[in-house]
Amino acid sequence: MLQDSIKYPIVVQLSDVPIFRGLVQNDQKFICGKCKNILIENYIIGDYIGLQIECFRCKEITETPYIGHGEPLSSTIISLGSKGRLGISSTVLINPHIIVGTDQSIEIAFHALQPRDPDPLCLSLSNLEYLVKLYDVITDGKFLVQSSKLKRTKNSDPLEFPFAWAIEYFFNCYKGN
Repeated sequence: MLQDSIKYPIVVQLSDVPIFRGLVQNDQKFICGKCKNILIENYIIGDYIGLQIECFRCKEITETPYIGHGEPLSSTIISLGSKGRLGISSTVLINPHIIVGTDQSIEIAFHALQPRDPDPLCLSLSNLEYLVKLYDVITDGKFLVQSSKLKRTKNSDPLEFPFAWAIEYFFNCYKGN
C-alpha cells in the first residue's frame, strides 16, 4: 500500500543509524525491504503503524504493517501528519506504549476498532438471559456464584466480577431499581 509523499508522509532516513529505537529492549528490527538496512531498532509490531520509511542506503521505501482488526491502540498516539517528507538524521527514542503513525494510518486503525456488526445491540431481558447462559457455558457456571456474591456482600465494585456486575446492573435497570 505504498503511496507517494504528496498524499502520504514519508519518513526519510538521512543517516546510517536507525530512525527509531524503542525503549523496550528486544532483538527485533524493522529492516529495509531491499538492502536490509536497520530502520527501527527494538521494534514492536503495532507500535509503528503504516509508516513509509525511505532507506538511507538504497532509497527504497518500506512500510510498517497496519494493526489487525480489533487490536487495541495505546492511549498515546503520535501522528507524523498527512503528507510531505520528514527527514530524520539521528535516532528518535520511542517510549513504551506509544504508537507512531500518520493521519491516514491512525484513521485506518480507529476504523478497525469499530464494531463490525452495524445492527444495534438490543438489551432485552431475553438477550441478557442468553448472555448469562453463554457466559455460564464458557466459565463452567461461574455467573451464579459471582452474582450471588455481589448480592450477598452488596459489593458494587464492577472490577471484581465485571460481567456479573454489568448483567445485574442491566437487570436492575429493567426492573426499575
